[in-house]
Amino acid sequence: MGAMSRLYWFVAAGTGGHIFPGIALAREIARRDPSAEFLFFGTKDRLEAKLVPQAGFPIRYLSAGAWKGRGLIGRVVGMARLAIGFFQALRLTFGAKPLCLVSVGGYVSAPTALACVVRGIPLYLVEPNIRAGLANRLLSRFARQAFTVPGGDAMELFACPVLDAGNPVREGLRPTEIRAEAKRVLVFGGSQGAAALVRESISIAKRLRFAERGLVLCLQTGEKNLETAERLKREAGLGTEVELKPFIDDVNATLAATDVVIARAGAMTVAELAVAGLPTIFVPFPHAADDHQRYNSRILESAGAAKLCDERDDGFSAKLESAVKELCLDEGHFERRRRLSEAFRRIGRPKAVETITELLLSKTGTPGR
Repeated sequence: MGAMSRLYWFVAAGTGGHIFPGIALAREIARRDPSAEFLFFGTKDRLEAKLVPQAGFPIRYLSAGAWKGRGLIGRVVGMARLAIGFFQALRLTFGAKPLCLVSVGGYVSAPTALACVVRGIPLYLVEPNIRAGLANRLLSRFARQAFTVPGGDAMELFACPVLDAGNPVREGLRPTEIRAEAKRVLVFGGSQGAAALVRESISIAKRLRFAERGLVLCLQTGEKNLETAERLKREAGLGTEVELKPFIDDVNATLAATDVVIARAGAMTVAELAVAGLPTIFVPFPHAADDHQRYNSRILESAGAAKLCDERDDGFSAKLESAVKELCLDEGHFERRRRLSEAFRRIGRPKAVETITELLLSKTGTPGR
């Protein structure tokens, strides 16, 4: 990549909620600007090491790691790794001059963004969560522009201009039909799956007699939970009414066939389900940074756009079962699902990719735009 190329840098790392929006934006920029080149940043041991190359984009690995909540030694080690990552990124800025850095998130975002700020490379932030992350809050004082989601607190907390553009989602997502009868329940545990959702959803499928009532449970287990899910399914005596998938590749087709979702409340999951408008029961991951998943879920529940079942609450199993029953089996379930869907869709931003790309290209002076 030469210094005169139309080069865009992206840091979108750690989780699918950061990586997929970054990939979606890069693809849209490439579609509109055929001369564009790209470089992603990440770490070797996280999901971006698989997903970014699969999407066809080059990636450079930097040193980075967690430092919050790790104890004194953990924090020292984490900060040292971030410092190394900063100098690694800084060195790269002398070999190429990107038009900008688009930072979506991940531990590696801080050293990469700071290196770009030092070198005068324009910084743009994409905050995918309703509750803004600490790194983006700190980096906002150096950013040219930030993009956030409906109801997000970035509007108040960020020190740079903020646009409510929504979270970029994968191509092809569209609103789903709300059918009179609920036939399929999809369980999304995030890209790595969730042991708690595997256990509870299989138990619910048995207690609510899914097979007798014509219901199918489609369960994304994650690779690490697949063996456990298969064992629990056998022990419960369940058959074809429970479909186990380590990972769902065709998200669009899966969502189109789904009537009710049980999901973690990560940023990408929330954004995609909002565009689809699927009635959703959110079960926030209890150890998410800044407890942002519970914050996301509460905002959506208060807007009448989703239901919230927190696994930290007493009686969680009974509450989750009751929520599934209300949306799938009880009298009036169609009307409940329809109301949730309408409220959820009002929060969705199906044009987020186009909106953010348009502004980025206007700022970088794309020829022929």
